[in-house]
Amino acid sequence: MLLCCLPALGQLQFEAASVKVSKGDTPGTSGYTMSGQLTALNADMRGLVLTAYDVRPGALLGAPSWFDSDHFDIVAKAVPGTKFDDVRVMLRELLKERFGLEAHWDEKVMAAFALTVAKGGPKLQESSATQVGCTPGMSVKWGMFHITCKMVGSLGGVIMAMGGPYLDGLPVVDQTALKGTWDFTLDYTPRPQYDSATGPALSYFEALEQQLGLRLEAKKLPVPVLVIDRINREPSEN
Repeated sequence: MLLCCLPALGQLQFEAASVKVSKGDTPGTSGYTMSGQLTALNADMRGLVLTAYDVRPGALLGAPSWFDSDHFDIVAKAVPGTKFDDVRVMLRELLKERFGLEAHWDEKVMAAFALTVAKGGPKLQESSATQVGCTPGMSVKWGMFHITCKMVGSLGGVIMAMGGPYLDGLPVVDQTALKGTWDFTLDYTPRPQYDSATGPALSYFEALEQQLGLRLEAKKLPVPVLVIDRINREPSEN
């Protein structure tokens, strides 16, 4: 059952939310639809915090040992049509309210990729989608990996997630200054096939520049890190 959460004036909060310790009898599922429904079943706290703050795993510091072992069920309701970036803020508030989460941002200089706009400008389409996410599919080009993304608001995070083996686990720092949400598709040769290719192949870096008008460059950069100061292991009562 969903229980009402009364927001402070001007504060982004879910209209209603249920938070429970997971019994472990359901497969892990998560998602958000533009109808306003956020669902995270059998979710570990690390994943919830990473989603709420839009931070990569390597940039989360101070997490207690149970962040990966304990699981929770969250079902929350927002106003239909709420943008996912706002839903992230609502999830932060929910974790603060129900788990007493306290965290702060810091910076750490480390190896990273700077994401910039390539010469000629971006080739992204302003989003008209009703659901956020990236979906793999069939490419019309043999040997290529194809992915379709909708309502992307955090370019750095998505570019990093899609890059996989090409980025060697390094973070991506968005320096494009692009605002809004975007739809796009991308076709490129997976890293193992690219490394062993004897014929035509297209790297992830080449595909980004040619198809999206974006460029990745390896640098030493100050990278934002999220530091957990305090969090309770069990949620307060619904």
